[in-house]
Amino acid sequence: MDNFKDYLKEKQLAPQSIKIYCDGIKEFQEWIDKHHYAIENIRYADLMRYMKHSERRGNNKARMQRKFLALRHYFNYMIKLKRVESNPARGVYVRGIPRRLPHNLVDYDELLKLYESYEVKSVRDQRDKVILGLLIFQGITIEELETIEEQHIFLREGKIKIPATDRTNDRLLKLEASQVIELQEYLTKTRNRILYGPSVNEPEQIKQMIIGMEGGTNLAGDVGLVMKRLQHHKVTTASQIRASVVAQWTRIHDVRIVQYMSGHKYVSTTERYQATHLEDLKEQMRIYHPLK
Repeated sequence: MDNFKDYLKEKQLAPQSIKIYCDGIKEFQEWIDKHHYAIENIRYADLMRYMKHSERRGNNKARMQRKFLALRHYFNYMIKLKRVESNPARGVYVRGIPRRLPHNLVDYDELLKLYESYEVKSVRDQRDKVILGLLIFQGITIEELETIEEQHIFLREGKIKIPATDRTNDRLLKLEASQVIELQEYLTKTRNRILYGPSVNEPEQIKQMIIGMEGGTNLAGDVGLVMKRLQHHKVTTASQIRASVVAQWTRIHDVRIVQYMSGHKYVSTTERYQATHLEDLKEQMRIYHPLK
């Protein structure tokens, strides 16, 4: 159990969560020992029997959901040790416990049309189109946007490095051809016009690639204004664009590839997007498998 605890610590889970998960696995181990199960042979049906056992013991749905979370972590740990090949608790949730599914998603074709039709008439427009491209093609967060420096752009290779943040992993992603053109214009001309404008103090100290029109490095307000300027009745926030992009990726790529592309630290985060295909979202929001 100490090794499992170390594994959870590596995942940077809160101490209270680690205690809850370890207690849950201790109880699960007692149950499988009592019924003479081997961990290598545990399947989905066995987990259902264990959950029915927990239900009979008076555990409410919230506690049972925590047990499932503990089991998911435990079987991922077993996979790491090569004791099991798959996780029988993967994608299993207690019915009646709302999952925080991405919502208000926008069709990806609409996002592409927004980018293609975005007119550049000023320095601000040029910067904003670069921002919009990074949101739509790389699905980055505002926090990540604030970490990107010129050294992270590889125009010749057509790639961009997204640095890690507290919430996301770093990754190296492809740039679209139209982005390369806009980024080259921004890096060679537009950024300097903003950086060395009359309102910016100590421009040589600013390493951030995308900056505010007065040299600011906090971009939440600037990105919010980009969303308003789109004047699109469906697209309202950067997080909504990211969710829509990740959901689109799950349609065409394996979940592990999408986990890397999106920078998700845990594959369970990525798996939530597999249920968000637009035509299925409403149904998925009210179905919580497997317990009534």
